[in-house]
Amino acid sequence: MGYFVTFLLIGLTHRLLLLPDGFDVHGMDVISEERIYVCGKGGTILYTTDGGKKWEKVWTGFNLLLTDIDFVDEKKGWAVGERGIVLYTDDGGKSWKLQRKPSFLNLLDVFFLDELHGWAVGDWGEVIKTSDGGKTWIDIPLKLDAKKRGIFEPVAVEDVYDKDGKILVRKGELILDEVLSTVDSGEIKAKIRNDVVLNSAFFVDERNGILTGEGGKFFITGDGGESFIEFSAFGEEVYASIFSIAPFNKDFVVMAGGGGKMVKVARNTGKVLEEIDSGAGGRDIYSIDVKGNTFCLAGNDGFVAYSFDGGKSFKRYENREISYLWFRRAVSPKDGVCFFGGKKGRIVVVEKNGH
Repeated sequence: MGYFVTFLLIGLTHRLLLLPDGFDVHGMDVISEERIYVCGKGGTILYTTDGGKKWEKVWTGFNLLLTDIDFVDEKKGWAVGERGIVLYTDDGGKSWKLQRKPSFLNLLDVFFLDELHGWAVGDWGEVIKTSDGGKTWIDIPLKLDAKKRGIFEPVAVEDVYDKDGKILVRKGELILDEVLSTVDSGEIKAKIRNDVVLNSAFFVDERNGILTGEGGKFFITGDGGESFIEFSAFGEEVYASIFSIAPFNKDFVVMAGGGGKMVKVARNTGKVLEEIDSGAGGRDIYSIDVKGNTFCLAGNDGFVAYSFDGGKSFKRYENREISYLWFRRAVSPKDGVCFFGGKKGRIVVVEKNGH
């Protein structure tokens, strides 16, 4: 069982939900104000169907950190996490099935467009996608020509062959110096993984989407992930990761990340149009969600903020119960409502009265 405390303010209602055993919220999805799902350590998922009065606790059978969770309706949902695991439910979270076995690279975010089309992203340029509801997952990691590898250790994204067709390096293995010398000389070609952590994914349809990652990098695809174009959100002077992305409208998205940075970006061209004052005061923003005129922001050091005027101004929810705690997820189930999930089982709900 959990419990909640309600605070009434002029024009607003604040609720603080407390999860059983102080369960840390790493991933969260809110289907309605009554049906909430959270995931975290130990392969555990909690959900409520009555707005947080009672919570059901489900162990998925895998002792791994689950980092994100996404539902397309009240029955079908997916969870991802450590070592690239993907889990699926078709009974509203009562039971979970393995769709992708644990392997090596961690997944940090999952996004489903509908019950068939989904993407997940994570460490070392890891990108996977499905077009059949997760029955099969295709690995389409971010790639670079080996010549453009920079200073990190190059990992082959596909088998590397010599001129005679002999395999020199297998997919997923490090490319040794003697092979790199032949790549640099132009004798052979090789593709390697882009050494960038991908934190979030957003797609508007099966072909058009954006991935965001460390160092202010984001990647736009117009062909379903067959190719990506790289952009920078903050310029060369600022090194701040983009942790989250959300749609602003059909033409623009908003991205938020390290140091409280938040920008509005043209979805198709990647042009950064303006920087938005988040009111984070230098705190990292880990998550953003937008519905209509409602912006919800969550971050470190107890940062929980919301805007009901389309992002023109932000207000913080401050309470000693959440001071200095991190909040990993912000979710808006509808215009006028924000949910924030964080450490020690804290879930903050801010609702504009009348919604």
